[in-house]
Amino acid sequence: GLVAIQKEHKLVTTGIYATIRHPSYLGLLITVAGWALVFRSGVGLIIAALFVPIILGRITAEERLLASQFGAQYEAYRARTSRLIPGVLGVKSEAHPGFECADDELVSSWHI
Repeated sequence: GLVAIQKEHKLVTTGIYATIRHPSYLGLLITVAGWALVFRSGVGLIIAALFVPIILGRITAEERLLASQFGAQYEAYRARTSRLIPGVLGVKSEAHPGFECADDELVSSWHI
């Protein structure tokens, strides 16, 4: 999909964005998985799982664009927030500076 910066675009880092960088994608994944669970559909869960690499690819593209647009401001924001799940995915590891946690490794292993 197309990812673009709008004219007068500002980086929002307050509200839910103070904790997670992509709350709408997290909501989408929860919704798709929720519908599959409500209807007790194994196929639905497989479809929900297929959304994960697509969404992570989209997030990666958006983050590259935001980093190019906002530079150090975005990198500082990225370092203190989670990509999708607070405290689990997307916060830089203190043990390995310069490396991101599992979600970035997952995305790079899928080459998207």
